[in-house]
Amino acid sequence: MLDPRFLRTELETVTERLKVKNFDLDVARFESLETRRKEVQVATEALQAERNTRSKSIGKAKANGEDIEPLKSAVAEIGDQLNKQQEELREIQSELDD
Repeated sequence: MLDPRFLRTELETVTERLKVKNFDLDVARFESLETRRKEVQVATEALQAERNTRSKSIGKAKANGEDIEPLKSAVAEIGDQLNKQQEELREIQSELDD
C-alpha cells in the first residue's frame, strides 16, 4: 500500500515506478478524486465548526432562560448535513484507497 501523502506529493514519480511494474495509474481520476476529497473535507470541517459554535450558543441561551428549540433544530439540521458530508468523504476515500 502506498502512503497517501507520498502519492499526493510525488505523483509523477509514483506513476513512473508503477509503469515499471506494468500498472497504469489513472492520474486524471486520482487528481479528480483528490480535489473532490479536499473540497468535501474543508466543507465537513466548516460544518463541524458551525455546529460547535451553535452548540455553545445553546448553552448560553439556556443559561439565560431563552427558548433553545430553534437553536436545537438548527444544530440538528447541521448534524444531518454533516453526516451526508462525512459519508461522501468516506466514499471518496474508499475510491482513492482502491
